[in-house]
Amino acid sequence: LAAFRDIVEPEDPKFQKPYLILGTQVWSQNGDLHQGLKFFQRSIDGESIQLATRTLAVTVLDLKKAGAFEAAKSSVENIAGQKDHPDVLMISEFADKVAEENKALIPQKVLQDQRTFIALAVALSFFFFLIVLYWLERRSLAAMDWPSKKST
Repeated sequence: LAAFRDIVEPEDPKFQKPYLILGTQVWSQNGDLHQGLKFFQRSIDGESIQLATRTLAVTVLDLKKAGAFEAAKSSVENIAGQKDHPDVLMISEFADKVAEENKALIPQKVLQDQRTFIALAVALSFFFFLIVLYWLERRSLAAMDWPSKKST
């Protein structure tokens, strides 16, 4: 975010669109709903439905993370002039599918973390058990009365 703030907004229209898309992604990834939508809206203003849907497709996951996807989708639908534009529906289905897959990955990650913790706990317990056995053996050997060698 700090690096993006250091970038001066280009005046050349050829470079302005990538700057606005990058701004949408950066601000949305940082959870700033207002700034993410502001950059998204500027990137689709005056554009055709094809370019607006492409911009939505590029930024969909970032906007979804910030909670701005529905507002961005509505903006693109306004450009299309219809509520259920097929391209927008396809992007929406993609975003929903990715969200479901991410939810499915979370329990697997938690399970993997639990297995790692259990393995670490078992290894540490075994290590302490070996230390206790070593200490007991040394104590036992020290307590033995070893016969001394007598020279004859």
